[in-house]
Amino acid sequence: AERANIELFERVSPSVVQVAVRSANADPQAEDEDAAASGTGFVWDSDGHVVTNNHVVQNGSEVAVRFASGEVAQAQIIGVAPNYDLAVLRIRNARNLPPPVALGNSSELKVGQFAFAIGNPFGLDQSLTSGIISALKRRLPTSSGREITNVIQTDT
Repeated sequence: AERANIELFERVSPSVVQVAVRSANADPQAEDEDAAASGTGFVWDSDGHVVTNNHVVQNGSEVAVRFASGEVAQAQIIGVAPNYDLAVLRIRNARNLPPPVALGNSSELKVGQFAFAIGNPFGLDQSLTSGIISALKRRLPTSSGREITNVIQTDT
């Protein structure tokens, strides 16, 4: 099991990125933490699209993506879905784009299966946490008053 966890991390983590966002109305001279946001994203395709959370980029004007290699590239917000807390970015001029994350099929998930999360919490380098699928078909209220349905609940 330990070897499988290590192999998973080594295979997927290069495609997991840190997303850093500067607020549209931020004072560039200030070091105000409210002026910047940070989150995790992942490489979606070989065209340089990255998927992240809408709440990370929602007030952003400048977006940068830092790859596991340390390379930083500018990105453009090209689509948002606030009702699902998703956003899509397009990387500009990345030299060595990592491979896209292989996607699975959530329709075959079972409660009790292992779940892994690879991310950049608080802008720290890559981390791996593990847990299980705790529940399926949950409802998640959003800040806009809508609900996201069919949510997968994990304890990672």
